[in-house]
Amino acid sequence: MSVKSEIRSLLVYLLDHLHILDVIESGAALVRHARMARIRRLSQIPDSVAFSGDDVLISIPGLARIGEGCAFHEHTRLQSEGGLTIGSYVHAGAGLTIFTTNHDFRDGEAIPYSPGDLAKPVAIEDFVWIGANVSIVPGVTVGEGAVIGMGAVVTKDVPKGEIVGGNPARTLGSRDMEMFEQLKNERKFH
Repeated sequence: MSVKSEIRSLLVYLLDHLHILDVIESGAALVRHARMARIRRLSQIPDSVAFSGDDVLISIPGLARIGEGCAFHEHTRLQSEGGLTIGSYVHAGAGLTIFTTNHDFRDGEAIPYSPGDLAKPVAIEDFVWIGANVSIVPGVTVGEGAVIGMGAVVTKDVPKGEIVGGNPARTLGSRDMEMFEQLKNERKFH
């Protein structure tokens, strides 16, 4: 048996018998928990907002406002430097990316773009359903009850109740707004 194999065997034995991996995983879970608690406090995120998965990032958390009953999944990136408001009961699949700033390449100061960023707030109104791997660019407002299909790149405002998808996102249909309003009035939220 080579020295490398012996060391590998010893490490596997130590990791397994001394429960080092459990300690490392517990420590990582505590760090994730503390980070999310800090983000919740800085962003005034209600306890009813669910973050599933370990990979949720809110940059500049103090500039993000998130309403009650929202759910976000792994690989979520909420860039909030330009201002980000997310209403209540917004549900998003894995891989959501929202940008609120962009590079300025038109001012002629430098190439490929100027050192400063252009800030444009993003607003997601109540009861929006966002599929997996969606990207939303700066300056967009997504209206109440809208549905954004998986993989969409949202480059312009989405009206209330619209269903959009594609790259760039385009209207595919609309919700039954009569039924939507009835469910909303009956407070049947998920």
